[in-house]
Amino acid sequence: MYEPLFDLLFEMARNADAESKNLADFVDLVRDFKDEQKKVEDLDVLAQTRDCVKIMTIHKSKGLEFPIVFVCGISARQKSDANTAPVFISQKVGAVVNTPKSAIFGKVKSSSKTKTANYFYDIAKAQNDAETSAELRRLVYVAFTRAEKELYITGTYNGKFDVDEEKNPHTIFQVLQPILFHYNANSAEIAKDSPFDFEEIPKISRIESKKRTTTENRENTQAEKAKIAQKLKIDYENAQKIQTEKIASRYVSPSHLFAEDEETAAFWRKNQTQAKFPEIDALINDEPERTQDDFEEARVVSFSYKNFGNMAHAYLESLFSNEKVKLKQEDTSLLSKANLEKAKDICEKLKEDFANSEIGKRALASEWKRAEFSFRAKLQTKSGEDKILRGTMDLVFKEADESYTIVDYKSGATLKAEEYKVQLACYRQALSQMFKVPKEKIRCHLFYLRFTRDEDITDLCEKIPLENLDIP
Repeated sequence: MYEPLFDLLFEMARNADAESKNLADFVDLVRDFKDEQKKVEDLDVLAQTRDCVKIMTIHKSKGLEFPIVFVCGISARQKSDANTAPVFISQKVGAVVNTPKSAIFGKVKSSSKTKTANYFYDIAKAQNDAETSAELRRLVYVAFTRAEKELYITGTYNGKFDVDEEKNPHTIFQVLQPILFHYNANSAEIAKDSPFDFEEIPKISRIESKKRTTTENRENTQAEKAKIAQKLKIDYENAQKIQTEKIASRYVSPSHLFAEDEETAAFWRKNQTQAKFPEIDALINDEPERTQDDFEEARVVSFSYKNFGNMAHAYLESLFSNEKVKLKQEDTSLLSKANLEKAKDICEKLKEDFANSEIGKRALASEWKRAEFSFRAKLQTKSGEDKILRGTMDLVFKEADESYTIVDYKSGATLKAEEYKVQLACYRQALSQMFKVPKEKIRCHLFYLRFTRDEDITDLCEKIPLENLDIP
């Protein structure tokens, strides 16, 4: 289940070896990766085994196998190196001055097309070309051996084969040229024993391609897409519906585990405490509804409490990232210019209030803290099935006594700890697994932004039997 983690460590080890780093450097590299807590989504930590199309790089495919594999774009090549820097680093000799081109040294065999040689640069480039080509051959082997039954290779070529084996290949196609030439340019007797079918797709010039599509071109707008959908409506309305088995996801989002019934919701609406910043409610009520074309039909949207919550979270995140606030267009586009400035002012005030709160000061003073902390962790359900908790904690920081505190921001106008106890209990479980610390050393807090109120709900979370949760 953790094969991709092995692949990650293997790739880090390979890079360390390529850069002539020793074991201590490699350990530091792993520690830095752990400390930086790079987002787990980018690592494909837990691979699902469903029948579906998977798109990945060749590096990511190491250790995996599939019945059918497509290796695409084999003619693509990387950008060529250029010798424009006054000083460059050679792995073999170290720092080298980039000397002017000179005919005195003669031409060094490399992929350089200059008529006169820059001796040191061409020597370094020749070495780099050889190493890059060797790595490319290894990647080709990895890519092709991922296929269990069928392998499809796609690319473009100019109709000619260049089989000079002394040249360093720069593309997968160039690696394959000798074998392609052997089975396709020689006698029919040899071709019949070819281990592959070679299908040549006729060339179409850009001009011809443009002529074919001119009448079909359309603007990339929702309105144009809606027109296409209307034309196809007859076909898919009369199409036979095929019911497929619904496969339950292995992933569980802690924030979706609480389902509040209407009676409970009505109770809270009736008994809610008066929150600060009534201008937030004014923003929600003041903004008119907007119509967005959504393929088949128009969709009415308006600025909501969820949109405001997203903005508030972005401001709180900037408090710890020391970066400019990053607001999402899907939130800001629903506000008029005047109301957008009002919303920003409110969010800035909420940010200041948290920074000046007792828990905010502790978080800012902590030597280890993470905002928008992504996680994945294992959870065994009541049915005995293994699920994967996946989500993002608003804030986690380490206290002076080496314990951890989880903070979840709430921008709503109600104080409802009961609603969030399962969510925070899952966060606590995940943090305990990830950092190998007992749950007793992890506290769970809710911070109600509109009340500037911090509530420790660790005792509530402690009573949640996660192993007995009935998760579909």
